[in-house]
Amino acid sequence: MKMSYCFETEIVAANTCSFFNKKKKYTIKMKKYLLLLVLVLSVSLLKAAPTVPTFTTAGDTTWYFIKFTQGGNYLASRKTNGSVLNTASAGATVDSMKWCVIGTTSSFRLYSKTGYYAAYNSSSDRYVTSTSAYNLKMTTTSQNADSWDISPVSDNTNAMNQWGGTGKGVPIGGWNTNDVNDALKFIKATPELPTFSTSSNPVYYFLQFPRQGTFFTDAGSGNLVTKSGNVYNDNQYKWRLEGGKSSFKLVSATGNYLYINNGWAYTTNTANNATTFSLRESTNADYFLSSWQIYNGSGALNNWSGGSDARIGVWNSDTDPGNCVKFTEVSQMDFPEYRTESSSTYSPEQPLSLWYTTPPNLAVTSVDLWKEYALPLGNGQLGATFFGNVKKERIQFNEKTLWQGSNTSYSGSNDYVNFGDLYIANLDNNAFDDSYSKSSTDYYRVLDLKEATGKVHFASATTGQTYDRQYFVSNPDNVIVLKLSSSGSQNYRLTLVPGQSVTSTYNVSNGTATMAFSGNLKTVSYSAYAKVVSEGATFTNGGTYIDISSPNDIYIFLAGGTNFSNDRASESIYTSGSLTQVTTAVQNRVNTASAKSWTTLYNSHVADFKNFFDRVNFSIDGAVNDEPTNTMIDNYNSYKTGNLPRATMLEQLYFAYGRYLEISSSRGVDLPNNLQGIWNHSNTPPWGSDIHANINVQMNYWPAEPTNLSEMHLPFLNYIIKMANSPEWKSNITDPQVVKSISYTPTRGWTCFTENNIFGGEGGFAHYYCIANAWYVTHLWQHYRYTMDTNFLAEAFPAMLSATQFWIDRLKLASDGTYVCPQEYSPEQGPYEDGVAHAQQLVRELFENTLAADSILGTQSTMNSTDRAALKERLSKLDLGLHTETYSGNWGTGNLAANSTILREWKYSAYTAGSNGHRHPSHLMCLYPFSQVEPGSPLYDAAVNSLRLRGDGATGWSMGWKVNLWARALDGDHARTILGNALSHCNGSTSGVFYNLFDVHSPNYFQIDGNFGSCSGIGEMIMQGATDTIRILPALPTAWASGSMTGMKAAGNFEVNTAWQNNAPTEVTVKSVVGSPLNLKYDNIGNMKIYVNDVKQVKGVGFTTIGDNVIHFNSTTPNSTIKVVFEEDTATLIGDADISGNVDVADVVASVNYILGNVPSVFSTDNANTVADTDIDVADLVMIVEIILGNYDPYASDLPADSGSETDGGVDDNGAGGWAPKMKI
Repeated sequence: MKMSYCFETEIVAANTCSFFNKKKKYTIKMKKYLLLLVLVLSVSLLKAAPTVPTFTTAGDTTWYFIKFTQGGNYLASRKTNGSVLNTASAGATVDSMKWCVIGTTSSFRLYSKTGYYAAYNSSSDRYVTSTSAYNLKMTTTSQNADSWDISPVSDNTNAMNQWGGTGKGVPIGGWNTNDVNDALKFIKATPELPTFSTSSNPVYYFLQFPRQGTFFTDAGSGNLVTKSGNVYNDNQYKWRLEGGKSSFKLVSATGNYLYINNGWAYTTNTANNATTFSLRESTNADYFLSSWQIYNGSGALNNWSGGSDARIGVWNSDTDPGNCVKFTEVSQMDFPEYRTESSSTYSPEQPLSLWYTTPPNLAVTSVDLWKEYALPLGNGQLGATFFGNVKKERIQFNEKTLWQGSNTSYSGSNDYVNFGDLYIANLDNNAFDDSYSKSSTDYYRVLDLKEATGKVHFASATTGQTYDRQYFVSNPDNVIVLKLSSSGSQNYRLTLVPGQSVTSTYNVSNGTATMAFSGNLKTVSYSAYAKVVSEGATFTNGGTYIDISSPNDIYIFLAGGTNFSNDRASESIYTSGSLTQVTTAVQNRVNTASAKSWTTLYNSHVADFKNFFDRVNFSIDGAVNDEPTNTMIDNYNSYKTGNLPRATMLEQLYFAYGRYLEISSSRGVDLPNNLQGIWNHSNTPPWGSDIHANINVQMNYWPAEPTNLSEMHLPFLNYIIKMANSPEWKSNITDPQVVKSISYTPTRGWTCFTENNIFGGEGGFAHYYCIANAWYVTHLWQHYRYTMDTNFLAEAFPAMLSATQFWIDRLKLASDGTYVCPQEYSPEQGPYEDGVAHAQQLVRELFENTLAADSILGTQSTMNSTDRAALKERLSKLDLGLHTETYSGNWGTGNLAANSTILREWKYSAYTAGSNGHRHPSHLMCLYPFSQVEPGSPLYDAAVNSLRLRGDGATGWSMGWKVNLWARALDGDHARTILGNALSHCNGSTSGVFYNLFDVHSPNYFQIDGNFGSCSGIGEMIMQGATDTIRILPALPTAWASGSMTGMKAAGNFEVNTAWQNNAPTEVTVKSVVGSPLNLKYDNIGNMKIYVNDVKQVKGVGFTTIGDNVIHFNSTTPNSTIKVVFEEDTATLIGDADISGNVDVADVVASVNYILGNVPSVFSTDNANTVADTDIDVADLVMIVEIILGNYDPYASDLPADSGSETDGGVDDNGAGGWAPKMKI
């Protein structure tokens, strides 16, 4: 119904108004209200005030969308009285999200365009639609500087809040003010009308389809209007509107008119042929805030075929997002980048490099450029990402300890937040501008993984001047270092932008410039400091920026830090030092680094990084890195069959990238890397970029031990050890959701829940999931197994024992006589019940590892006899979580036959109690990361069947897990299929990778765990060493026919090198670092040639075999090397007389047997160094022993003659020459 909106007694109603009781009419004089903006000085002066909406008055209605800052969804009304308000996003009816505000900030009414007020229902604790006016108030919130809380006038506790998360469709209830899910802002619902041109005042606009980011482009009279991904300050991109809103013509700055011909947009130089258009507001929920629709008689101009078609057509769907057009006035246009031509000759010096030939700001994409293109650098604690833009470079930086929140509460904001951004704007106007002609050329940017260095190169097409930039984050000096070089003078504007609501200060003094900011969050204080140094430079302090002009290299040193400390986590104290002390420490770091030369800093950085990175190398023969990384990603799936060298290059690059990210994100402070490692550009990142404990943080460390990065594991392990003794984690054992399923009050142990910040604060999600402590402890044990460091084990044991005590007490006896975990669940799906496989497998691992550690530590163990006996008793009766059931045929993708045996996920509920194809294969912990089912056993086959039933589709981290699982299933081709899915470009979807190889999680977020999971999985395809047996090439994909992987680690502290050709091993070398027993497994390995320190061994003497497929060394010598050459050893145990080729124990045995009379006296020719020796006697025996002991070289080119006597200690060769020993018999 069309109506005039009128407001209570304040408004003259021209028509009957539904705001009122329709029995009454009101005619009173309209009042004019003056809106006053009040600056609240009690709040920090640096904090911006939120925008006050325009309050609606008679005849002047202003409609707003009310947007929740957390989650980005909008407040939506319903169409019936008394219905609960909810959140809405794309696809919602636009009118349901439009509200007008009547009154003042301290007392107002919210009225929806659907005809209802917003009201608070105290009985249901929900906000609902109402036909009666209800008074609300808006107050500033501490969560966001530009946001409000809305609550009842008389109530300070029940602010509008998104209940049950921040997604679409959640109800709006009442909650405490200043909660992060309360914060909202008002956004005008009507886009700004463009100015219509007159002959005396032409106003030009850039016309853009926001859905794809493309612009209208005049290709010349008589030609189709095309779409350009990038625009410049040139006439073919500029358009004016001649006429008015209901009737106008579009004219380009070249003088051509737009007209429609057979449904397509063309231009003509004849005004009479121009099409007349009108503007309509967009009703599409994606773009209604900023766009119009340009209509002719039959439809709207449309970004045809979702943007894939270069043409602009006409479409008659009123809600199609392709109809939306955004107008940007030329003077307001922020050209993101200069026109740039790619380098046609560049290829990276280091094959292990990510490289690109187009600046990110020229990308035509609707995806956040940071997620898609920013390249990460880091020293383990201080991180940075660089974009590589020519016009305005952006260096975004983080520090691992800059978190909002505290240890006492997880309500409100508890996010890992952006520290800030350094912008470097190019001011070389002689070389570049926004026109088409003054462009940059020869562009490339690269992330060198081997040297952890970012590089950007370009040149001016106008002047020929070249520009080079280098970036790194030094661990030895704990600073970000930037070097800007050029063949001529350089001119830049530098701006340091804080990530929080504080202001930077700028200073120029003594030939240098500095930029700084500092502030306080709820728990930590923080400070950032940058110093700019350049010989002969001129600096200008602009107050909010620094301008620099220099004929020489420019160096920028940047650091950030906080006063976080968890050294006293046992006392709930998580800071050390004041803001002043933090600021001084950060400045001292920068000043110390800036006093060193670039060469000194860079060489120190590279040496430090390569010490870790170069330990391992993975190479697939023939792989080439000869095209930009984004192109390789786009073409990867076709390359897997058509251009294998590029596909395999991307695969080995992804493995190296995982190790690079591990080194770069996990050093320094005793904290694990989080959901995004240490890289985050947002103050409201997905899931707070938290420490997520039901798979994610664990997966972050899967590559640490096997890919020879044990030191990177330590920040996580030390965090566990410290926090296990903290009041926060100890108190979790009595959490209401933990104790509700048991009949006693826990007094021993610790645990943590799924959502964690760095202060011991935890979110409210799934506190009944308390098995994370057992999972954490497996990492402590794994580090011991891979390093054999008993000092570490002694330090870690109290955390292991305390978690074990928690589960000794918590387990309950089931009716079948087994011990089960009460009321657990299988993340993140299905029923809650006793004996869930996931929890049972974890407790088994916990108990077995703790018992083993107790035995190893002996008198150092802190376990008492009572706990030891209880632990053994519980373990002896423990349900192992390895039950089976029969697959009924429901679900699956045709990969599993009905009636197949599968592993049960729940002890009592069928597999169909969960979700088909769920991303968490939590019941397969037994297969990976543990080794609880042995290949060839029925339980192993059931586990693999369950994996097959899960399907190949998954989100990013889940695919990382599945790569490992299929490797453990000994199916390399399937593992590579999953890896291929993980390496596909996400293209806005829920999985795959961005162009910077960051892993993607649903719906389209960066989440780093998938990077680490796939890295680990690639290692598992080549070598599996988590148990007492090292498996060689257990899951080698067919496509990786020949290659090598060196430097990998196995349990027992072994370093393993593997080489293969034609899909079979050629040589495996194992270094025994500490002298552990060794088992090596591969088909027929027992019949291959085996060497210890290059001395050939004999089966049954130097080593034993378990069947033909496992060789066993009962002990090894520290730092000894065991080598397997995959050539069959044809030597027999007796009588090979093979001294020249294989001097080994077999020759000794043959001699002894001759002496004992067990064999004939004449053997085949000895041929020792071409010297004939046709019999074997005591002298031969002595010499063979001497050779084995290393006293003689059996391969010497010339051997001194003996006397020919049978007893002279030489080989009897009838005087023809032989060995002259030192030792006589």
